[in-house]
Amino acid sequence: MNVEKESERYLNEELGVDSIEDAITGAQDIIAEWISDDAGIRKMFDPSPISKG
Repeated sequence: MNVEKESERYLNEELGVDSIEDAITGAQDIIAEWISDDAGIRKMFDPSPISKG
């Protein structure tokens, strides 16, 4: 998959998504939100396999 080509689908001047870079940054922000809002997903990305505490 070509990320730049796929990102063109999300260009929208009315929403402030004027460039491919804006679209990619927006997607990264959405993914970061999903991760921060979901404990199960955060656990998958936890770099420490050792229990804390």
